Amino acid sequence: MNMRHHTISRLAALMLIVCAGMASAATLPDTTTDTFCTAVQEILAETTVPSELTVYSDMAAFRQSKPTPRPLTISQVVTLDKQGRPKMVSCKVKSADHIRAEYGKADAGEQRYCREITVMVHAKIVAKL
Repeated sequence: MNMRHHTISRLAALMLIVCAGMASAATLPDTTTDTFCTAVQEILAETTVPSELTVYSDMAAFRQSKPTPRPLTISQVVTLDKQGRPKMVSCKVKSADHIRAEYGKADAGEQRYCREITVMVHAKIVAKL
């Protein structure tokens, strides 16, 4: 297995999303972009409510962050391995019920789950092979 495939496989295997329909993998940005968790929020809550994303560079600061419903704020951090390669993406987002409570019933749909995002990420990675 070459290094690229090893890195992609490792990232897929270690992918974890921490979070408070279903779109295609093609609509999901790459996991290391600063738009990934914004897309995760939109997919998981089936919402178009605009969100403000804070991207953290270290896990300690990310752990202290807390998403808020109004304004809708979310958090993201990418954890790197010892070689500086991405190994895990963590997102903190608000659930569909929080968004509905704050903005109204029409502003969020059915609650989706992190495992659906993981499946989408895996499909996107496999498609690149």
